[in-house]
Amino acid sequence: MNPAVEVALIANREVKKNFRSVKGILLAVLTIMGGVAFTFILSGSEKVRSKIEQQAKLQQQMQEQMQQENLPPDGSGAPALDPLQRNAPPRGNGSSGSHRPTTPGKPPGEASKPAEIKVTAEDLKKFNTAVYEEAGLAPSVAAYLGRAPMSLVMVLFVSVWLSPLLVSLLGFDGVSSDLQYRAYRFWATRSRRWSFLLGKFLGLFVSVAITTLAMNFIMWIAIAARGEEPFFTCVSWGFQLWMRVLPAVAGWMGIVTLISASVRVPILSLLTTFAAFFAVFVIWIIGVNVDNDFLKMVCPYGYVTHLLDTKIDQYLIGLMLSLGSVGVWIGGAVGIFRWRDV
Repeated sequence: MNPAVEVALIANREVKKNFRSVKGILLAVLTIMGGVAFTFILSGSEKVRSKIEQQAKLQQQMQEQMQQENLPPDGSGAPALDPLQRNAPPRGNGSSGSHRPTTPGKPPGEASKPAEIKVTAEDLKKFNTAVYEEAGLAPSVAAYLGRAPMSLVMVLFVSVWLSPLLVSLLGFDGVSSDLQYRAYRFWATRSRRWSFLLGKFLGLFVSVAITTLAMNFIMWIAIAARGEEPFFTCVSWGFQLWMRVLPAVAGWMGIVTLISASVRVPILSLLTTFAAFFAVFVIWIIGVNVDNDFLKMVCPYGYVTHLLDTKIDQYLIGLMLSLGSVGVWIGGAVGIFRWRDV
């Protein structure tokens, strides 16, 4: 049989197994519940962010108003009077009455009204970009994310952080269950071992992609329904961000495929996957703290910033790192699976 046909048949079987089983139904329910719960959490964070933006805009307007008040009113080059001198009572008129400070350009007794705060789209872009740069992102990545609605960027990072949990729950028994119950013997005479593992990986990739896209789509609808962003903006930006980080998520799938092909018992495969993911995460944390690029690239989280970069060379670096890590993990799984007794 053609190897491409073998891979396609095994991948199709894996996708059906993931969504038709009890595990798939539970994950679908958790996906919907997670999307709805995150929407309520996002509602509170959006209110906080709006207040911060208004305060930043108010401080900027107050600084501009103070600078304008210090300028000469006649536009000449004479130095501006000190505010205390400008509001002092006139001398030599013998009047002992009190003198009320007046605002330049306004008649006495008229109270100055606070300026209306208007936060424009450009102000939001600058504010978001500054926030991402303060978080340690590269200027090009911060500028790209600054153009996107912050609510969708938060959805993106939540999806990235939760992807290892989703991958482990969907893929821990992909190969190990076939080894435990000797089901692979049915495929041994109909497919090559490497095509069997590649089909398992592709089936897991499609299952995770569909699940994460469904969860993101639920949150996009909720954000649009609340009136925070137009629905077209949510879909266009959300789909673009989802597509960019999907290769990094594939790195977790390569790790779980290697472990599932190495451990025969599914529950032990799940526990080993959790331990391996935690070890990789710790290595990434150490690499971030000591600023070591090699340690950061061990974890798929290290590829995300490259994949979000608008510079084509940085994006290609992130893509090659993602595909290279997948090749290493799948190659190790094929090497182990080829020599073991099934």
